[in-house]
Amino acid sequence: MTNPLRVLIVEDDEDDAELLLRELRRAGYDLKALRVETLDAMRSALDHQTWDIIFSDYSLPRFSGLAALELHRERSLNIPFIILSGTIGEGTAVAAMKAGASDYIMKGNLARLIPAVQRELREAQVRMDRKWAEVVQSALYVISKAANANVDLANFYRLVHAVLDEMMDAKNFYVALYQDDAEEVTFPYYPNQFNAALNHQITLVLTDYVYRMGKSQLVNAKTYEQLVQHNEVISSEPLLSKWMGSILKNGEKSIGVIAVHAGKEDTVYDERELAILDFIADQVELLILRKQSEEKINNTNQQLSEAYDSTLEGWSRALELRERETAGHSQRVVEMTLEIAFTLGIQGEALLHVRRGALLHDIGKMGIPDSILLKPSRLTEDEWCTMRQHPIYAYKLLSPISYLLPALDIPYCHHEKWDGSGYPRGLKGEEIPLAARIFAVVDVWDALISDRPYSPAWTKGAAKAHIQSQSGIHFDPQVVDAFIKMITDVI
Repeated sequence: MTNPLRVLIVEDDEDDAELLLRELRRAGYDLKALRVETLDAMRSALDHQTWDIIFSDYSLPRFSGLAALELHRERSLNIPFIILSGTIGEGTAVAAMKAGASDYIMKGNLARLIPAVQRELREAQVRMDRKWAEVVQSALYVISKAANANVDLANFYRLVHAVLDEMMDAKNFYVALYQDDAEEVTFPYYPNQFNAALNHQITLVLTDYVYRMGKSQLVNAKTYEQLVQHNEVISSEPLLSKWMGSILKNGEKSIGVIAVHAGKEDTVYDERELAILDFIADQVELLILRKQSEEKINNTNQQLSEAYDSTLEGWSRALELRERETAGHSQRVVEMTLEIAFTLGIQGEALLHVRRGALLHDIGKMGIPDSILLKPSRLTEDEWCTMRQHPIYAYKLLSPISYLLPALDIPYCHHEKWDGSGYPRGLKGEEIPLAARIFAVVDVWDALISDRPYSPAWTKGAAKAHIQSQSGIHFDPQVVDAFIKMITDVI
């Protein structure tokens, strides 16, 4: 049984190179060899091919063994480098060994050749296995950590691709996900290194073959031809290089495939690489399923939120229908309150609570008798006492609803005043929640410029002057300034 061996020879003498190859063949090696004579040729050979061992003459007309050794060192190659020369002295040989050569052999003493090759290949394999284990452990830790950190899927796919390409030849890595309701596959990550891939109907291609089989697959040119012959896959062109794919599952159900397509002809994937891809597939499916669950939860929460908000708007409209003279009031004050709140730095979810509070600002009036709430003339003092209970009614109505607790500031506190003379609790200054201080200004403004049974609408100029006169008394001066700037821009 022959052992494959890829040999790069830095040598200007064809006969000497052939003598070397003859000895290697006699030892049972199946050789793939290339002879180079210059630095550029050696660079090109290293760029386009993976080598198992390098032999170099010490002195060449246009190159040297030490220059070749320096290039070997620059590339950090884990490849045995043996000096093979007929003229090298012991001192020079020692210098070459110190510079990184694995061994030196005199051309006139090739009896040492095969034992030296066998030893250096074994040691190179040990170094490679140790380095590979370290790289794999580090890489898989990075991927596992990212998956557990719940990173964005697009960034996770890019990370996986970069890590895979560090460990093996993985120029093209892609993710294929299969849809539940249609025979269609989508590619959320496909860097398109070799050929285009679009969403397509499930057909007899390699990715779909792995999906149908429900297990990981290693494919090379030979196995690919066999799959084509057995009509397992359909090919319009030969497989360009090595390929492997791992299945993604949700329980027992296959949901997709991750695949790696090699870039170099001499790349060899084996069970070791496939095991790594399977581990990564576990991390990918973990994150995909987590993201899908989060999306479902978010969609459900969004639907619930929309349903709640629709209910609140219904309550607001019901109150407007009851208080016929204030139709449209709620929508106007909501819009103005949100604009000022945003100007004063309230954002995100807090702004959503301000909106809900503004919609429900007078919800406590549901507890006020019609004889008082709809009275066309001014209220008596006793009636005012009853009317002033509506913020307390709002609190009693809304506080048991945890969803609306953050929105209580406006319904409960919008009748408090900056100087502490408001109701129901007589809060003063910044004791009053900011949302309620904002709404208080907007509520009074809308009331003043609207017709009421007991009071015709004021002009906007008069209403503006009143708001300004109450700065520091009824209203927060900071809110008044923001409000005046806002209405000055529109009136």
